[in-house]
Amino acid sequence: MRWGYDPAQPVVQEYGRTALPRGTADLHLPSGVEQTEMVMRWRASPFFRMLQTGESLLRRRVTAESEYEFPVLRDNWAAGMTDYVAIINRFAPEGIIGEMDCIYSSWVTARADGFAETHIAALTRVVPTLALAFKTAALARMTGTLMETYLGRDAGRRVLSGRIMRGVADRIDAVIWFSDLRGFTRITDSAPEQVIPLLNNYADVIVSAIHAQGGDVLKLIGDGILASSPLPIVHTPARPRSPPRWPRAARWRH
Repeated sequence: MRWGYDPAQPVVQEYGRTALPRGTADLHLPSGVEQTEMVMRWRASPFFRMLQTGESLLRRRVTAESEYEFPVLRDNWAAGMTDYVAIINRFAPEGIIGEMDCIYSSWVTARADGFAETHIAALTRVVPTLALAFKTAALARMTGTLMETYLGRDAGRRVLSGRIMRGVADRIDAVIWFSDLRGFTRITDSAPEQVIPLLNNYADVIVSAIHAQGGDVLKLIGDGILASSPLPIVHTPARPRSPPRWPRAARWRH
């Protein structure tokens, strides 16, 4: 089975899949697939068809004849599958979060006779509950990402664990990092169309270097970055604690 959400993405984001029978091919798209090809596969997928028609369930026997209807059926035919079911569980308007308005799942079997009607009935009965569980997991992941983005990884984890009482604080020894981009004002004045791509690349280099050395990004301030990294607790006078080697990491990544 495959799970995912977000119809805005050409390839549905997957959260999990049961193990395929031994010896069958991996049906994941290779990482090197071009964006154009992914868009074409998405538009030729059962889920895209279902979004256009409003269907909630689509079933196809995987045969030499049906494999040409959808590329995924061709993949499943090559993997030895015999039956394919796609299900969309749509959320009520008040349950939609951004682009996440439904949960996709697809189910295949290598059983010679395909799915029995009792199997389809069981799927239609159980999948809505599973979809709710996956939505909950997705929301938890989104919340964690938001916390880490706006508070930093350590602070985000502390907040999610319940450390939200006013006045509760920990004292730490840490190195503070602040940097900004040289010549940023000139760039914004002379080439404003390059600002966003430049900031994305700049943040990727600096943030990755900070994370690689165990630091936390506390705030992105335009072209400025505020970060910190706790120092080790154990040290001796003969061997004082050393700050993280961020500049070297940043130069190496750059």
